[in-house]
Amino acid sequence: MSKQKTINYFLPFFIWFLVVSLIRFKLNFDLFFLLLGGVIGTALSDLDHLIFTFFVNPQEITSLRVKKYLQEKKIKELIRLLIDTRHERKFLVFHSVVFQTVLIVLVFFVLTSSDSFLGTGMVMGLMLRSLTLQAKSLLSGEDISNWFWQFGKKPNLKAQKLLFAVMIFIFFGFSYFFTRF
Repeated sequence: MSKQKTINYFLPFFIWFLVVSLIRFKLNFDLFFLLLGGVIGTALSDLDHLIFTFFVNPQEITSLRVKKYLQEKKIKELIRLLIDTRHERKFLVFHSVVFQTVLIVLVFFVLTSSDSFLGTGMVMGLMLRSLTLQAKSLLSGEDISNWFWQFGKKPNLKAQKLLFAVMIFIFFGFSYFFTRF
């Protein structure tokens, strides 16, 4: 991944981190763990490509190539292959409305029951990454029906946009809660 793509990948979380840090205005070591957790959470969102490769569809040609690169310890080639073929994988665990629902419960639990800035950063980074991916699709004129792959009938574009707006509202609600406590 190029330097610019890496920056763009993490940019939404860094902006959120900066805003939250300025609002909380407590310069201490906890911010490091919040940042580290966010970087981990953002990167975790793409772990489902490996889950798909090894567990969901291990016989696919791309999956076989990934396994081969892994055995040969060609990590750069493996990452490049996963990036280049990311649009081939349609049934991704973390790229689904069902997972987002579970994530809302998880974020609520972490924010209300834990003092872990690492955990908070991870769940908020993961949630923000999923919202960023949906926003990119919607802003480019596409729909987000692929996020409903567990359901037989996909909602229309208006319902998808409404759900996205609700998810944004929930994310900002969690962010507000985090900055206040």
